[in-house]
Amino acid sequence: MIRGVTPLSTLALLLIVASACTPETPPTTPGPSTFEERVDAASSTPIWVARDPMGGVAALSARIPVPSSVPADPVSRADWFLDEYGSEIGVEDAITELEVTGTVEAEPGSAEEGDAIVSYRRQSNGVPVFAGEIKVEVDGAGEITSLVSQVPADVDSVDTTPTVDEATARTLAIEGMDRARIGEVELMIFNEGMFRGVETPSMLAWRVATTQMHIPSAVTRFVNAHDGTVLGFAFNRVYTERNRLTYDAANSADIDALMMSSTLVINEAGPIMGQDPSSDAIFAHTTAGAVWSYFFNTHQRQSHDGNGADMVTYTQYDSAPCHTDGRSPGCNAFWYEGAMWFMDGMISDDVFGHEYTHGVVDGSAGLIYKGESGAMNESMADVFGQFFDNGDWEIGEDTPYGTLRSMSDPPAGLAPQPRHVMTAFTVPMGGAYTDDNDWGGVHTNSGIPNHAAYLMNAGGTHADTGITVAGIGQAKTEKLMYRALTWYMTSGSTFEYARNSLRLAAHKFASEELHGFTYRDCGAVINAYAAVGVGRSDTDLDCFDDDRDNCPMVYNPDQGEEEGATCAMPLCGAELEICEAEGDCCDTLSCVVGYCADCTGKLGLTEACDPTAGDECCGVLTCSLRSGGGGMTCCARQTEPCGSHAECCGEMACGSGGLCLCRVSGETCQSARECCGGSICDGGTCS
Repeated sequence: MIRGVTPLSTLALLLIVASACTPETPPTTPGPSTFEERVDAASSTPIWVARDPMGGVAALSARIPVPSSVPADPVSRADWFLDEYGSEIGVEDAITELEVTGTVEAEPGSAEEGDAIVSYRRQSNGVPVFAGEIKVEVDGAGEITSLVSQVPADVDSVDTTPTVDEATARTLAIEGMDRARIGEVELMIFNEGMFRGVETPSMLAWRVATTQMHIPSAVTRFVNAHDGTVLGFAFNRVYTERNRLTYDAANSADIDALMMSSTLVINEAGPIMGQDPSSDAIFAHTTAGAVWSYFFNTHQRQSHDGNGADMVTYTQYDSAPCHTDGRSPGCNAFWYEGAMWFMDGMISDDVFGHEYTHGVVDGSAGLIYKGESGAMNESMADVFGQFFDNGDWEIGEDTPYGTLRSMSDPPAGLAPQPRHVMTAFTVPMGGAYTDDNDWGGVHTNSGIPNHAAYLMNAGGTHADTGITVAGIGQAKTEKLMYRALTWYMTSGSTFEYARNSLRLAAHKFASEELHGFTYRDCGAVINAYAAVGVGRSDTDLDCFDDDRDNCPMVYNPDQGEEEGATCAMPLCGAELEICEAEGDCCDTLSCVVGYCADCTGKLGLTEACDPTAGDECCGVLTCSLRSGGGGMTCCARQTEPCGSHAECCGEMACGSGGLCLCRVSGETCQSARECCGGSICDGGTCS
C-alpha cells in the first residue's frame, strides 16, 4: 500500500475528511506514480516520498532488498537500484548519464557501522549538470534505505555544443574586475530554478571560477555558452564571518601575499622558536584544538575534511580597526581555501566553531554559497558553533559586535533576521547575486533554519505560526544535523531539501533505535520546520506529515490500521495555515495567496497602500511598488500563488504555473514587465 508521499509545493490539501483509520488513497496531485507503486511493493517498511514543486522525486525512505546476485559493495548495490528504478527519476541509462563522485561509509565501531551512501553527478552527452546530484543509501544489511535526487527534468533536451568558446567565456567572466585571476573553467548544464523550487529551462553555460585575492573575493560566475550572456547567478567561495598551524598575518589584507609570506608562530609542538605569538594567535591555537576534539569525539570526524587535514588559522588579518560598536570593516572572520581568517578581536569560541564548520560543510555537502543553499551553509555554521560553545543559541556575544545573531529570537540580533519563510529576503529570478545583496541574503535568511534548529533542540512555540515543537535536546539534535549535513544534503539543498535530509536522518535513527531516537523525535523535527513555514506538520508525531499520513491524528509509525480509531483532521485552517479556497479557513479568516489570514482592518490583494499612513496588508501580502507606475499596492511575493499579473509585486508576472515569477532571458513574454532585471520583451522572448 502507498505510504507517506509528501509534495513540496506551496499549496497542499488542508482538509482531510474524517474516516475510519485505514490507508487513504493519496491525492491525484502528485498522486501515486509507477515509482511509488513499485518501491512500495518492494519495500518491507512504509515508504515516504517527497517530491519537488515540479513533481519530480526529491527524496525517498524505504527498505528495499537487493538481489543476492548483486555484488555486496555499496556502489554495485546503488547502481542496481538506479538501473531498476532510474527511469522513474529521470535516468534512462545510468552508465552514460551518471558519474559516481564519491562514497561515504560510516566509521567502523560507530552505531551506523556498515552504512554507506553513494553520490552521483548527472550528465548529458558527457556534460555535467551543475549541482545535479543523486544520492543512494545502502545499509549494513545491503538494502536500499534512502534516495535523494536534485536534478532538473529537462537536462537531456539541452544542446550541449557551445557556440561561445572557453576563451571568450573567460574574458566575459572577469570584465570590470580588478586584479582578477581565473581558476577552473568547466562546461556545464545549468538551471537556476532548481535552487528556488521553481521550473525554469536548463541551459548550457561555462562555469568560471574567479579570484581577487587582495579583497578577498572568490566568485564563481556563469556565462551562457550559446549567447555569451553573463548570468546574474553567481556565488562566493569566501565564507565570511588537529595538526594545527597558526600564522600571524601582521595586519595585512592581501590574501595572495599572505599565503606566501605569513609567519608561522605556533604549530602542534607549541610556539615556534624566536616567535612571540599574540594573544589572538594563542587563543586561536587553543580553540582549534578544542573544536577539532569536539568534532572527533562527538562525530568521529578527523579535521574539517574528514581526512586529517591541517588546521590552518590566520590571525590579525587586515589592519582596519574593530571598534566596540562592531560596525567597522575590521570586524570580520571568514573561511577560505582550507583556512580560517580572523581580524583582531574577532576570535571567540562560537565564531571559531562557526568558521571551522564552514570547512566541514566544504568537505561534505558543499552547500553553494548563495540563496537558500548559502543560508543553509551559514545556518549549519551557526548551529555547530553554538553546539561547540555549549548551546547558548547566540553567535558572537563575546566579540566587539555583541550578539550577531540570535537563533532563539532571530529578529533580536545585531542584524535582525526572519524567522519564517514568508519574510525571507529574495533575489528576483534572473537577478544578480552579489556581495551587495549578501549573495541572496545568506546571513539574513539563515535565521529561518537557525530558528528551526533552536525549536528542534530546545522546544517552544513559534511566535508567528503558533506551532509548538517538543524539543529533543542537544545530544540528539547535533547527531541528527551532522548526519543530514554529511550524508543526505546536496550542494544545492534548499530549505525544503534540508528539511527532507533531516527527516531522512531522524527516520533512520528512529527505525534502527540509534542515539536514543524515537519516532516522536522525528515528528518534532518535522514540526520544527513546519513552524518556520517549510513543509507540513506532524500532529501525531509518528514521522509522517499530516497531509500524507494515513491516520494523521493517531500515532502509527508503521502506517497500519489502528482498530477502533478515527482519523479526524481539523475541518478548517487557522491563521497562516495553508489553504486552497475560502472555505478551507476557519471563522472569519480568508484564503489569501495560499494562506489563511485575518483581514479585519487590513488591506487585501491589489489594494493601494501607504506604509507611512499605517496601512497594513492582509496575511503574507506585502506593500510594494508595482512596475510601470501605479503606486504601491498589497501584492504577492516571489513564488506565492497568483491569478493575474496585477497581484504580483515589483517586476514579477503571474507565471503559467500560477506563481509570481519574473522571466529569465529566453523565456516567452507578452510585455517587458514580465522580464527579469530590466530585460526587454523582443518578439515574444525576454532578452
